[in-house]
Amino acid sequence: MIILNDLDQTALEDCARHLVPYLNANDIIYFQGDLGAGKSTFIRALIRQCAKNDDLIVPSPTFTLIQAYDDLQPALYHLDLYRLDHVEALYELGLHDLLISGALLVEWPDLMQQAGFVANLTITIKELPTNTRQITLAGDAKFLQQ
Repeated sequence: MIILNDLDQTALEDCARHLVPYLNANDIIYFQGDLGAGKSTFIRALIRQCAKNDDLIVPSPTFTLIQAYDDLQPALYHLDLYRLDHVEALYELGLHDLLISGALLVEWPDLMQQAGFVANLTITIKELPTNTRQITLAGDAKFLQQ
């Protein structure tokens, strides 16, 4: 486990970019934290780094549930499961098929955990009183040894 404290937005985005070389198809990364903690900011920086495009528009999948970036290597699938209320709804998303070609970046992963999906990395983001963030990374050594 790695804990990083007092990260401003730039440091949060730098942390996200640092993970990109270690992403592979079939990886699952869970993002945990309160509303507004910085989960989407982290994911946007990671996706933009994969795309090598700092200006890429990375919309939140709050209503679409999945935002696909199939043209990246590996393909990335940003999921926001906040609005789902039962595990059965996950099966309609075809997550196993997505994992064949890509990595899943999952906000609000509780239902996926209940369904037995195991994350390679769990990133917990917490807002600190200083308006900075604490990030806790837990999971596979390939992400933590770097």
